[in-house]
Amino acid sequence: MKRTATLTLALALLAAPLAARAQSAGKIPPLDSLHGHSPPDYPLPRRQIPVSFIPVGTTSDAGFFSLEAFNERLIAGTYGTPKSYSWDGVNWQEIREGELGTAGESLFDMVQFSKDGRLYGTTESSGKIFRFNGSRWERVFQAGAEWNNAYSIVEYKGTLFTGFNNFPVSNKTLYVRSTNGRVWATSVFDGFNHPRFVVYQDTLYVVGSRNGQGEAWSITDPESDEWQHRWGNMGEFTGAPFVWKDKLYVGVEQGRLRPGAVYAWDGSTLVKVFQTPDGDHARLLTALHDHGDALYLITAVGWRADSGTAKLYRTYDGVTWEQVLAFPEPEGWALEVYNGDLYAGTREERGHGKVYKVMVPTPTP
Repeated sequence: MKRTATLTLALALLAAPLAARAQSAGKIPPLDSLHGHSPPDYPLPRRQIPVSFIPVGTTSDAGFFSLEAFNERLIAGTYGTPKSYSWDGVNWQEIREGELGTAGESLFDMVQFSKDGRLYGTTESSGKIFRFNGSRWERVFQAGAEWNNAYSIVEYKGTLFTGFNNFPVSNKTLYVRSTNGRVWATSVFDGFNHPRFVVYQDTLYVVGSRNGQGEAWSITDPESDEWQHRWGNMGEFTGAPFVWKDKLYVGVEQGRLRPGAVYAWDGSTLVKVFQTPDGDHARLLTALHDHGDALYLITAVGWRADSGTAKLYRTYDGVTWEQVLAFPEPEGWALEVYNGDLYAGTREERGHGKVYKVMVPTPTP
């Protein structure tokens, strides 16, 4: 009996470090498991926080472009059909009611409008905007056959604001705005494409591309078409901009075989604050989001990448960045905080990208 107990103890001691190594390698549990990769429950210095993750949902589409916390659920929008899904912390289910399937392709971005409490989503290929009331999607705007993709939608001073591409047919953007979600005004901005919006210092910024170079413009009145140029010649494709600690951050593509970079804007000066290491194969820096006292960045190997891993980086000061995770899929496109937890959306060309819950233990104060 004593020999058996000793052997059992020895096997347990041997298994412990092996389990720890498997977890640190990012090995994920089955989709129906919600309790794997649990982080330590003791305080740690924040530079030593061992971030982990578990999948909470997947899709038959290639993956996820958008995540938005809405009415006590996390809403996830896909690249593809498109489809939308909801997660309430326990249950993952597809939202089948409504007209979203007529969008053409992809639910790119979502925002909740303060005036009616509804969720508005922009889509790819067909120039449409949809509204979600908590159970079904309905189309509220269509730009026409000339316009295709709207990558971003925001609320600015009580006005919903988005912009549709005419790319690659021509290099221009159709700005679309509404004060009530029913009546929409439009205007054309020449020479600019791939617009993404953010509100910074009570000003509406749009970042995008002109002749293959990233640039930014701004207005201080949502009804104005007098855009002020803020910066130019900064990288190529720009990811979704994000405001953190009084600065505007944006990730940019620097070339097909070059690593991506993050720039920070303080209202007057644009500074490169991070460039991904060459060996990380992180060319597209697609989304940023804060969680706790840190800023997180998710990346993609490239568009329609067929191999590699999407990376998650973290910074506490905007200067020093560290890689904290590598997801199994090659493309990461979305970050969102829901019920106090960070979530990430990934994409894989062969289908079945995932939404992950990212678990971060509480650091030592």
